[in-house]
Amino acid sequence: MPKLAQVKIPLDLIDESAVRNLIGGNRPISKPTLYRMIAAGRLPRGVFVTPGSRRYSRQEVEAAIHALFAARDGA
Repeated sequence: MPKLAQVKIPLDLIDESAVRNLIGGNRPISKPTLYRMIAAGRLPRGVFVTPGSRRYSRQEVEAAIHALFAARDGA
């Protein structure tokens, strides 16, 4: 395990609900859809900050959303 001083912590950690809202907008995606997208590699996996508390990097989620649009547009 890397030393704490070597770990680069994302600036903005968000919870699962925020990820679902970020992707779905006015109609958040469901939990199963979120988990399927993560399993398929379309979204980044979260990290457990405590045993029952998973958080996601907002920057990584936003980058994944941009990648979905780029793939759609053939870029």
